[in-house]
Amino acid sequence: LRHTCGTPAAHLRAHLREGAAPGDGPWSGRTAAVVWSTVIETYGVVMATLLLFAAAREAAGTGRAEIDGATVGDVLDAAVERFGERLAHVLAHSKVWLDGDPATRDQPVGPTGEVAILPPVSGG
Repeated sequence: LRHTCGTPAAHLRAHLREGAAPGDGPWSGRTAAVVWSTVIETYGVVMATLLLFAAAREAAGTGRAEIDGATVGDVLDAAVERFGERLAHVLAHSKVWLDGDPATRDQPVGPTGEVAILPPVSGG
């Protein structure tokens, strides 16, 4: 597999987001599920996009990161490991969403999964 988008998982995610058919190129004749399971079996990674808002963005120093993780909990744990205890403190008081819906730690993250950390907002 030749790729130009970073890791093989990031490569596949980029093409799925662009709307490329999973059967294009080296994936010819395969469905997205087959292609993605092949990437996971071969490389053992699932790259989620982590979106960080407000205090979470401040704690991490970024609003977006690619994080390995098969579940929401894996992604959050890896984010705390990468960005530190300040993010852990924010996360303790935040809501977490997966692909636009409230999430639990045990939910699986798919090939184009977006995990969002939404801290409480004050003001009026």
